[in-house]
This record gives sequence, C-alpha cells and structure tokens, in this order.
Amino acid sequence: MFFLTSLQFYNSEISASSYKMGFWASLCPAVFLLLLLSTTLMSETNNTVNQIMKSAPLIDGHNDLALQLRRYFNNNLTGLDLNTLKKTHTNINKLKEGNVGAQLWSAYVLCSSQYKDAVRLTMEQIDVIKRMCRKYEEFNLVTTSEGIRNTTDKIACLITIEGGQSIDSSLAALRMFYDLGVRSMSLTHTCHTPWARSTEEHSDIVPPKSSLTDFGQKKKKGLVMVNFYCGFVACQKVCNISNVADHFDYIKKIAGYKSVGIGGDYDGAVWFPQGLEDVSKYPALIKELLRRKWTAGELKAVLRDNFLRVFGKVEEVKAKLKNVAASEKEIPLNEITNKSCRLSLRDVFPTANSGHSLWKTVPPAFTIVCTVNTYIVSLILTG
Repeated sequence: MFFLTSLQFYNSEISASSYKMGFWASLCPAVFLLLLLSTTLMSETNNTVNQIMKSAPLIDGHNDLALQLRRYFNNNLTGLDLNTLKKTHTNINKLKEGNVGAQLWSAYVLCSSQYKDAVRLTMEQIDVIKRMCRKYEEFNLVTTSEGIRNTTDKIACLITIEGGQSIDSSLAALRMFYDLGVRSMSLTHTCHTPWARSTEEHSDIVPPKSSLTDFGQKKKKGLVMVNFYCGFVACQKVCNISNVADHFDYIKKIAGYKSVGIGGDYDGAVWFPQGLEDVSKYPALIKELLRRKWTAGELKAVLRDNFLRVFGKVEEVKAKLKNVAASEKEIPLNEITNKSCRLSLRDVFPTANSGHSLWKTVPPAFTIVCTVNTYIVSLILTG
C-alpha cells in the first residue's frame, strides 16, 4: 500500500514537472527575445556613451590625488607607479578607462594651516603636481584653454587651488601662484578666511560679516561642477548614481545645462556613490543621464564644452586687462584673526622721517654680534 501510494505520488510529481517544463518551454522564445532586446539596447546605449565621451573627453574639475601623494608617499614620486597605483581612487589606467581628457589637479592644504604655513604647503603641492605631470608621458601640463583643445592623445593637466586659506589673504601670493601655473582657486574650503565665509562653522575662526567682504568681491557667471561625495549629494555615507544624477537634473532645471560641469573630488573624500567608486566609472554617470533623456549635445556641454567656454571668457578678460596695473589692495591688519603670525615690516624698518634710527629697532643680540665681529676684524687688521 505504501509502495503504491508512493508510486502514485511520484507519478503525479512527474506530471506536474512535465507541465511546468512545458509551460516554460512555451515561454522560452519570448524570454529569449526579451533578453536579446535588452542586451541589444544595452549595447547600443554603451556605444552611444562611448561615442559621446570620445568626441567630448571629460574635463574633470577636481581631483585630490596630490593630497594622497603627500599622505602616503610624502610627495616622493620615486617609489610608486601611477599607472597602477591601488591605494587611491585615481591612477592613469583608470583615468583612461573613464575617458578623462583633462584633469584639474587640486593643490590642497588643510584649513588648520591657515595663519601658519599654508602658502609654503601649497607651493609644495603645486610642485608635486608639476613633477607628476612631467614624469608620466600620458600627461601634458597646460595652462590655457587652447592647451586643453590641442591635447588629443594625452590627458591635459591643470593646477587648481582648493580654498582661499592657501593665499594667506595676499593678492601677491595669488599672482605668484598664477605664475607657477595655477589657473583656478575656490574661495573657501571648510573654513572661513578673513575675506570670505565658508558654509562650515568653526568656533576657533571668526567669520567675516558677509559671505564676501569688499576684499573678496569677484563677479558671477561661474560654472557648477558637481561633486560626487556622498556627504554632499545625499547627506549620508551611502549613496548611488541616481543621487548624483538628481543634482545634475536640478541644476539644469534652475540654471540650464550650460551651467553644469563635473568635479568628482576623487581622493579628496571617502564615501563615493555605488557605481561611481573611482575615476574609471564616469561613463556610468553619462549612461544614467542618457536614460533621463539628456541629449548628446547637452552631455557634451557638461563633459567639456561648458568648461572651455567659461575658461575662454576668463582668458578674454585677462587679455583686456593686460595693461592694467596689478591691484595693491591689502586686507586690513585688524581683520586678521591671528595677527601674531604676521610680521609688519613697517615697524622693523621705519621711514627716514620717523625720527627713529634703524639701530633702535634691531634686537640687542644682533647688536652684540655685530660689535664682537667688528672687534675681531680690528684685531686681525692691526695684528
């Protein structure tokens, strides 16, 4: 009885299984066609992304690899291979895979260096960027929009400064940075300067009264280069491509697609979107924007053309002002938070009409040394 029941159950299972197989077999052609269609559409989309990015190689406005070169290697380039470097979000192979045609490398120093050695540290970061770009034949160091356009078989390198703390409120320092090849600087980072207010609040740094003081005024008509850091695009540690694309859609809606650019901030932050983990993933973003009905023309503008247009306008202004004398404005000393770190040469070297002798301002120790040296020289001369 048990055997018969088991056999009957087994036969019923065979029948049910056969029915299921027959059902799915009847659907196989439809499923196969759907899979084929999906694969074809995906392939077409990938081809479209590739065509767009090949015709308009990405100009990325922000990468902090130089900061990691200081952090991991103390700016020593000898013992590393930037083609395959694994400690960072950025290496040359990944840049190529991401279709990056030009990269603005950030010379960044921490806000804690403000009123201390920010200028020196910034110069060292500029130095390592220039050495890096000269060491690798895949890079081409440029300083003009024409230089970017003419770089077709390499990755164009430009230098930018992240945060106004780097110039120590000195227009002279800013001009010298320009002479070293720097072509952009953000007004602030996460700290106030004496002439511009940051979005971050710090109890140890007194902010200026307004967003920009008179010293800090500059004209508008800039470019919003979207940062990929999850803390910015989603206000949390975890985010995805969709969160980033939402920002592109919003800026396009408010200011138009001609005001949008890309500034990934790779190697400057720790939390990046799923699917945009490093610089090789830029095509995934373009693919998402295509899905959201961005046109090829709009995407080429975001990737490259918008930046070149703004950079070109800046160069036009520079050409018009070439005969204008450099500004000699200085930020008032009473607006500097830490005055003790600034030497006033006016006090050290008084004017001829001030009624003071230069020797009265010389430290006593220096006077003693000079007197001793004079005595020794006199002994030598007199035998």
